[in-house]
Amino acid sequence: MKFRTIILSLFAVASTSLAILTERADSPGLSMNRCLNNHYEFGFRYGIGNIENFTLVVQAVNGTQQGYRVISAYAVNAHWICTKNPTHGLQERCELVGVLCIEL
Repeated sequence: MKFRTIILSLFAVASTSLAILTERADSPGLSMNRCLNNHYEFGFRYGIGNIENFTLVVQAVNGTQQGYRVISAYAVNAHWICTKNPTHGLQERCELVGVLCIEL
């Protein structure tokens, strides 16, 4: 089974969405957040110390399936694109260009 989603809304602006998620994700361990359908949840395995490179974990709520993907702006042909100082007051903006697939 593949979990497919466009996560532009989740990762659209570094200073807002990721700032909120980072508070939960920087602590040791994996803090999971439920998706709207309540069948899956996601978290950041090592927190988001670097918005340009982190690990996103997706799993079924019942724990029977789990997958992860390293999200990196440094990868060859990266779909995670980061721009420094895109607008006044925003240090960095990162967005996913395309569809992210994580096998569970």
